[in-house]
Amino acid sequence: MQSSAKRMPQNPSNQMARRSPSAGPTGVPKHRILPQETTYSNLSSAQAYEKPLVSEIRLRRLYRDAVCDMTEKTVALALDVPLSALRTRTRCADVASARQIAMYLCHTIFSVALTEIGQHFKRDRTTVAHACHVVEDRRDEDVFDLTVNQLEELLNSARFAAGVCQLLEPDLWPVLGPISGLSLEQDH
Repeated sequence: MQSSAKRMPQNPSNQMARRSPSAGPTGVPKHRILPQETTYSNLSSAQAYEKPLVSEIRLRRLYRDAVCDMTEKTVALALDVPLSALRTRTRCADVASARQIAMYLCHTIFSVALTEIGQHFKRDRTTVAHACHVVEDRRDEDVFDLTVNQLEELLNSARFAAGVCQLLEPDLWPVLGPISGLSLEQDH
């Protein structure tokens, strides 16, 4: 039995221009890599929407790795856990707790995205989200909360020191700026 509605022939002049599957809303391919010297100021808003600049991606990775490494080392030293164990697949309670705290601190102190933290620790973003929830729930325990507070203070001090270093060495701004939480407009 056929339906009573007839299929209308497609008229190319009435249809919107077809876009490739990789094209964004403007029709510009998403996978296009811009030259390294290109900045957002000389791009149209549509081009800037499509893909972050290559140098910006490298900078974000550098920032993520620097922050996560520093946090990992701080937590490993404070909790007396081998540094190499934090990235392994082990589920030993001490190591897992230290890893969860490190993930939580990366996210809360340095505002690193859950996906990027997961990439650093070789975990899924949902695992990182679970770690953040577990740490938040465990902060009701006085001893645990004291430990996390001390680690937060230490990492906030390091973050502040990075901002001070930037004032002394402006060439280090691309690395230290995001860590310190300062912007160029605040400093000048």
